[in-house]
Amino acid sequence: MEFGYKNLGYFFLFLLALVFLGFYKTYFGLFPDFNPATTSIVHFHAFILFLWTCTVITQPLLIRYGKYNTHRMIGRFTYVLVPLMITSFVLMWNKGYTNQYSHTFSGFMKYMYAEHFHSICDVVLLITFYSCAIANIKITPRHMRYMIATTLIFIDPTLSRLLSSLFQVNSFNADLITFLFTDLILVALIIYDLKGHRRYKPYLYALSLFLVYHTSFFTFR
Repeated sequence: MEFGYKNLGYFFLFLLALVFLGFYKTYFGLFPDFNPATTSIVHFHAFILFLWTCTVITQPLLIRYGKYNTHRMIGRFTYVLVPLMITSFVLMWNKGYTNQYSHTFSGFMKYMYAEHFHSICDVVLLITFYSCAIANIKITPRHMRYMIATTLIFIDPTLSRLLSSLFQVNSFNADLITFLFTDLILVALIIYDLKGHRRYKPYLYALSLFLVYHTSFFTFR
């Protein structure tokens, strides 16, 4: 692992704390008396995302401490974990499809746009960045940066919930803050790699896709 990224796994612990705090009010804080809306699908979704969070924390730590075989073994496990994660999103989308929308293709598309624009974009970015990471699995600097990009996807759904529940920030401003925070992290990483004469282009690619997502959200919502 590049020297400047040797403590990356410890930084990702921040993501775990963010997930716990962001979903405390709507999920973790309800344990063990979950409300009827918290079905087995919700538990499956939460469990899979928890596994993913643990994976992105563990992988750079394994590299840091020279546990390369374990790193590769867990990396192969993501070939199953990522499809399961995408499946969990699809199940969550279907769970919320109520009689509020007509059960036609146009009604379904209206529902998906109105209720799940965020998560659809998140899934598209996840598939894109993860695919790029796997395509560059033998080029470690690129592989690592694309995997970092996959973790940034989850800043908005966690931090925006935290801002709304803890600080009563309205949804528009919460999204604006989290979008800016994500984009500024990528800008900072690009500058950091430029100064260190490292490969920054995966971050530039990730930033361009995030900007398309973020500008589309505020343009068409």
